[in-house]
Amino acid sequence: MDRDLWATLVSQIGNLHLLGSGPVDFSRPIPPECFTELLNFAVRQYSVVAVDLPGAMEDHECEVLMRSKKIFLVCTPDIGAMHVARRKVNWLSDMRLTGKTSVILNLVGRRSALSVGDIERIIQMPVSYLVPDGVKEVTRAAQNGVLLEGSGPVAKQIAKIAAEMTGGRHAPKKSNPVRRFVEYFSISAAREAESDG
Repeated sequence: MDRDLWATLVSQIGNLHLLGSGPVDFSRPIPPECFTELLNFAVRQYSVVAVDLPGAMEDHECEVLMRSKKIFLVCTPDIGAMHVARRKVNWLSDMRLTGKTSVILNLVGRRSALSVGDIERIIQMPVSYLVPDGVKEVTRAAQNGVLLEGSGPVAKQIAKIAAEMTGGRHAPKKSNPVRRFVEYFSISAAREAESDG
């Protein structure tokens, strides 16, 4: 892996570089060392790296979580999702990682008989962020092929989460253009460019 190859694999949106997930070929498992090599490369290139894990609790996921400075556990307010979240909280607790874990409750506002307190009792962790049900907001941005920005409730909460992920730093644009996008792994990364002087 080198910078030239990397530039052909990622897509750039502003100062955000994305390496998307491609079609999964279950007949050809990816060796964990390949994932580690890819992650190590990304960490060397960027000041902030965010990895979207599927939550299957496989060895490479454990490695990412152990190396993480911050973990976001995303949950929706339906019963099935909350019980899955509780199993993941137990898993994170066994790994002694709950201290750096924040719970994001997504799609808040859909019909639910449960309060946030009830949800916290079920998943056994406090909820740090409430992201409202913003299907229209997100769909509009996706249809127009634009970033989710502005003063909408979903955009505001995502901006708060992003600020926590980046420590409030704003990354200036890097001058090297990214040539094309190829989906490969499920990693998204934001780069803070090094100052020239």
